[in-house]
Amino acid sequence: MMSSQYQKGKFYTLPVLGIATEGEYCYFKVDASGKEYLIRMFNFQKEDEYVRNLKHLPVMAKDVHGDNVVFVQNFAQMFGKDYDPNTPHSFIVQRHISTLPDGRRYYDIKDTRGVPFRLKTGNRVYLQPYQRINCRVTASSINKLEVEYIPERRNSAEVVSPEKFLAESGLAPDTAELVRGLFLRLPRFSTAREYLSDGNEEWAVKAILSVPSVWKWGLNLKNKNRKKLLEAYQRLSLYLLEESRYLMAFSDSERANFQEWIGRKVEKTETFMEVIRLVDMNEHSKEIDRILHKLRNSGFIYHPEEKMELLVAIFSLYPNLLEERIDTILDIIRDTNWSRRLNSFKNAFRIFMLYYIKSHRDRVNREAFRSDESSNQLLNRMVRAIGYLLLMSSDRDRDDVDVPLYKSILYHYL
Repeated sequence: MMSSQYQKGKFYTLPVLGIATEGEYCYFKVDASGKEYLIRMFNFQKEDEYVRNLKHLPVMAKDVHGDNVVFVQNFAQMFGKDYDPNTPHSFIVQRHISTLPDGRRYYDIKDTRGVPFRLKTGNRVYLQPYQRINCRVTASSINKLEVEYIPERRNSAEVVSPEKFLAESGLAPDTAELVRGLFLRLPRFSTAREYLSDGNEEWAVKAILSVPSVWKWGLNLKNKNRKKLLEAYQRLSLYLLEESRYLMAFSDSERANFQEWIGRKVEKTETFMEVIRLVDMNEHSKEIDRILHKLRNSGFIYHPEEKMELLVAIFSLYPNLLEERIDTILDIIRDTNWSRRLNSFKNAFRIFMLYYIKSHRDRVNREAFRSDESSNQLLNRMVRAIGYLLLMSSDRDRDDVDVPLYKSILYHYL
């Protein structure tokens, strides 16, 4: 049985039968004990004559399911020579995987060519998705590469107190005191408070980035505080970005990362402030219908991503409005010719589909296998939403769509 011959996590060398092309992807076609397997090539390998002429391929058995084995390339043997252990190499953080009991963290990262690695950091290192970092790559054995995070050097800077930071940002005294109280009290700011007590100048950035997406906390605030805190958050963020020299204390790449992340937060905040304005005018429901009417009528909306972000923000506050219109939205997506659409349109509808799937998944899991009409309708909507999301995505398309995950969810519901 192959399951006894090939073991998970073990390394092998298999004969290459040829190169297979399926759509935009290329694969090594290998023989494993008389059974043919396809092993995905990276894009940068496609035109490499040396790689295409390999007679034997070093591989690892990533997983074993009975008689079936999932093989991947042996990164150490295939790519080890590309990394000088004395030279820092650039990587992009994909996602945080787990945190050990002692605080050390695991992250998935990729090099600039898309080769994935698993990085373990110390307990004082906090990385963000899309962050560019430098690492040292060493071969600990013939079959294993290890990556080591290299902290960037910073300019020396004064660690500003929260009171001084809030005062210099221009917040009104009563608002500054409200924000200060939340910072000192709420658990989500615990890491930022640790940074402050350790004399780490990054505490303010950590505090800004610790605030969850605005539509996740807007509902939990009284209306008067919600608007006040949104305005305060926007003011503090813009002060960091545009007016203070605070970010100049960090390295060029760190500063670029912080500016991008905080900039996204400001955009989300502005979207939510627009929702509050529409709600105050009792125009939020009409705005939904205006956007959907344009899509049905002409098939086009100006700045589609901004419009979809606005819909998501409204629906997050008023879920009943989503329930009333979800079938219309799914029908619009169904009737759209996506092969002729710009990426901005695809991105816009991905934003909405991701929101709908994530916000309804728990409910679907609870009700999916009941036989009443309401549950069947809910399941049908979820299947359509996931199907449309996958049609607008690909394995290499976007990091915010985990294609294999959503495929498995779809198969489960079907």
